Amino acid sequence: MTPIITLDLDGVLMQNPFGSYVIPTVLKHLEGSAKLTHLTREEAHKALRQAVTQEWQARMDRRDFVAAYHWDDIYQTVGRHYDIHDMPDVTALVNEGVAAGHVHALPGAHEALHLLRDAGFRTVALTNGYRKYQWPVLEGIGLAPLLDGLESPEAHGYAKPQPELFHAVGDVTAHFGDTLEHDILGANLAGVKAVWIVPALPDEQACVSGEELNSPAFQPFFDEMQRKSIYLKHHPEATQQLLTPWVAVRNVLDGARAIASRLT
Repeated sequence: MTPIITLDLDGVLMQNPFGSYVIPTVLKHLEGSAKLTHLTREEAHKALRQAVTQEWQARMDRRDFVAAYHWDDIYQTVGRHYDIHDMPDVTALVNEGVAAGHVHALPGAHEALHLLRDAGFRTVALTNGYRKYQWPVLEGIGLAPLLDGLESPEAHGYAKPQPELFHAVGDVTAHFGDTLEHDILGANLAGVKAVWIVPALPDEQACVSGEELNSPAFQPFFDEMQRKSIYLKHHPEATQQLLTPWVAVRNVLDGARAIASRLT
């Protein structure tokens, strides 16, 4: 059986269109609510962002992790609160954002996938973003042909860091991700080697082991990154050991090189 490498998407392989196109478009649609007419546009957008965050937070608090990434449902829920019932389709907005150039592959993404495949691995995207929001981006930036599949929460009923999502993929050798609380925790819970993508890695080395991250030289940095992990509060199962990756690298290409040199 061909071994599998799974990779997170946003912050690892690509930039999605949510920040620069989808969210601003949704806010513009919602700002017409009669409940917001007493506010300036800036105040209205702030209130709307808070409402979206609160709805997402409520889903996370009840550990409904799959529903927390159903952006159509979240925006529609917020819309109903503001008496706006004709919300735009998020998948359509994603496609518009792709066509308008609001997406791009991150540096080294194409090369990393080629390297992993040439080393004998299958490459599978493992993301908390629903397939309908992610696959159009991968097609638009030319990464789709370099992936053997995409696995996402709505297909399996689980989301990272739940290990069941990793197990649903098959025989996973390693997972690449940029979040300690989703990717690294989830990979470790699933018994998978975790490759942490962290551009701020404070060292000239291209690859730092998990053991080194817990050494005096790196401990302050690693502790600070854990403090910045805003979703950790939703995962009391996280321990220092479960948040420690197999290796830490600055980008996905350095991670692919580590895999190719150490596991093949």
